[in-house]
Amino acid sequence: MVILDESREVLDTRTEVSWVRVVWARLLIGWVVLICAEVFSGASLKMGLWHPWTLIVTYWLYFAHFFLFTNLAVSTSRTSLASLYLWGVLFGLYESWITKVVWYRSSR
Repeated sequence: MVILDESREVLDTRTEVSWVRVVWARLLIGWVVLICAEVFSGASLKMGLWHPWTLIVTYWLYFAHFFLFTNLAVSTSRTSLASLYLWGVLFGLYESWITKVVWYRSSR
């Protein structure tokens, strides 16, 4: 009985540690997605990445959309390069509707 209780305790500790690692990994992936979208496009040049709006709203928006579309792609087994491209197009169309981004040519 003592050995069983100790093994359960070790198992609970391992489960807790792995859960924390999964959460941190997902938060880091969300940060990478935010940087790829905001920094490379130049959208955060005025406010910056450390603005409260970016941390409270924009980060979680990209986080949720990335994991939603990733979950849909994996659950429907559509993970070929062409399918991933189309998932990205769908994400871009949906994001432009949310952020009201309209691309136009500069008159300069």
